[in-house]
Amino acid sequence: MRFWRDSRRTERRDGSGPTTRRDARAQTTIDFAIGAGVFLLAVAFVIAFIPSMLSPFAGGGQEDTVVADRVASNLVGGVLSAPETPYRVDGECAAVFFGASVMGDFDCGFDPDAVTVNERVGVSSRVNLHITIDGDRSGDGIERLCWDNAERRVVEADASGCDVRFEAGQSPPTDTGSVVVAWRAVSLAGETGQLEVRVW
Repeated sequence: MRFWRDSRRTERRDGSGPTTRRDARAQTTIDFAIGAGVFLLAVAFVIAFIPSMLSPFAGGGQEDTVVADRVASNLVGGVLSAPETPYRVDGECAAVFFGASVMGDFDCGFDPDAVTVNERVGVSSRVNLHITIDGDRSGDGIERLCWDNAERRVVEADASGCDVRFEAGQSPPTDTGSVVVAWRAVSLAGETGQLEVRVW
């Protein structure tokens, strides 16, 4: 521990000449405690908040987070796209997944005869799911995507040829704090889109 000494020359009270007074000052226990406390608070902040900022999830419990992540990964890794080209969603597979009639040559990673979205992704019916695909095809912002049956192409939901919206499952509750969201950036019909899976 280092000490700093300050020597000052002062006059004696009797006026007989100068004398030397030494004042000693050192780091105290309180100074150390404050410094350690600030450091521990900074470490606690990093541990508590940084992982949630970097994670591709929002809200919810641990089990819901695992389900949302698994469903999103499966959808972009082989259910809606070929296993050799993950994250490149096939427009016709997506259309059938969200409710369009089965195309002539069906070769996607799910059973088109499955009635519910839970059956198509292999999740228990007790789990509440909501799956969507959004994108910006017209350059005026992110919107829900849709399938045009007549032209067999992906359009935005507000387009005149929108027949099957890329949206399936139950409507999420208004209490968003109980909903876990996992999302993946995908390529769909040559443009960037976003697949979102909500679980609660």
